Amino acid sequence: MKRFYLFLIFLSPFVLMISVNENSRNNQVNIAASEESKKLNSSIAMTNRCTWACHSNTNYCKDYHTKLLSPYFHFTDPIYFGVINTLQSTGSYSFANLILFVIIGPLVLFIMLLRILRNWSIILQFRKTKK
Repeated sequence: MKRFYLFLIFLSPFVLMISVNENSRNNQVNIAASEESKKLNSSIAMTNRCTWACHSNTNYCKDYHTKLLSPYFHFTDPIYFGVINTLQSTGSYSFANLILFVIIGPLVLFIMLLRILRNWSIILQFRKTKK
């Protein structure tokens, strides 16, 4: 039974990610004149929402879509562009991106969560024996 709960804990971030992704698809469909803008994520630059144009041109996205974070760009830009440049320097940006953000990142977070749960149970056991 304990393994089942660990499996559910491990699976829950992926289920959440998929459900948010699929739910956001319903809100993104456009009814427009051109075929390009009918796509779920078109490459046409739009001022009212991010598209693939923002992925290819970060400065366009920063100009039109990131009003709240603009005072913090001097903190976040070196980290953001450092990660992008590091991933590009591997030779296979997409593969490195998948390995880092889809496999290693969630795995580290899952291991940290297991450590927290283990430490929490140790603390609870210690409190029980203290009484």
